[in-house]
Amino acid sequence: MTEDKRNDRGADLHRTYLATGDLTLLDQAVELFRSAVAEAPADDPRRAAYLSNLAVGLSDRYERTGTERDLDETIETGWKAVRSTPSESPDRITYLGNLGVFLSDRYDRSGDLYDLDTAFDLLTESLEYMEPGSSDTARAYSNLSTLLINWYERSRRSDALDTAIQAAEAAEAALENTPKGDEEFPGHLINLGNARRMRYEHLAAQDLAADGEPAIEITALLLAIAAYERAAELSTGSWLRPKVLTNLGNVLLDKSAVLNSEDDYARAITCLREAVEVTPPSSTDLVSWLNNLATTLRFGAGESAEAVRFLSPLL
Repeated sequence: MTEDKRNDRGADLHRTYLATGDLTLLDQAVELFRSAVAEAPADDPRRAAYLSNLAVGLSDRYERTGTERDLDETIETGWKAVRSTPSESPDRITYLGNLGVFLSDRYDRSGDLYDLDTAFDLLTESLEYMEPGSSDTARAYSNLSTLLINWYERSRRSDALDTAIQAAEAAEAALENTPKGDEEFPGHLINLGNARRMRYEHLAAQDLAADGEPAIEITALLLAIAAYERAAELSTGSWLRPKVLTNLGNVLLDKSAVLNSEDDYARAITCLREAVEVTPPSSTDLVSWLNNLATTLRFGAGESAEAVRFLSPLL
């Protein structure tokens, strides 16, 4: 099998993995991408694309397994893809954006500010070359929003959070050019919901710190719920669905607490239960989702026994 066919076969398996969550398919895709890179001549113009596919595959596997070695190889491979692509190539935009995301992931793990700053520079550079309103623009703005949230969490500067929300809303506007079946679509909406929820938490904390009558900024919370609900509508069968449902469940719990709403609490539990049910047993997120559900049930009226049932696999 030629390197080109290995890459194409790997891409097919990767797409199937995204639709099914079958980790075995992702492992096979990564090995096919790796062999395509190894067999391609150094001057092959397609080699950068092979490197990029390998980096994305490794990144997805890191998201599932949490293996630090995969993340480091992801970043190393992403740099190779960028450096082997001519500056005038339209593919360079994608590779820059992807590398920014990979570095942001490593910042999340290690807290290395160099990774965060470099990720910001790469994502900003990629936006300079994009056609306004394109699906690539949606991806870049969405990724930039996540990065700015990290920046806000580091600095607690409200302007960083405001810019994160602006970036997320720009991504939402660009989503009109993203096919509704695109597997990234729910992810952009998750990022928008995250930015809006962070804004709500920031405003609520300010109100509490003022030591006056809290004026909870419920509008920001409702906007976050709307983004997550839209993501939930579009994520049926997607590997992102557990994350969508968990985020939606958590923000509904926020609303339930603010408004003392039993209906929102019941909806939150439904979302958190489904998140557990649709998470593959091999996922590193399963423990977190189980703990989240069990903790929520523990503090719900009359639901201690069910909480114990969900906590048992963690003991």
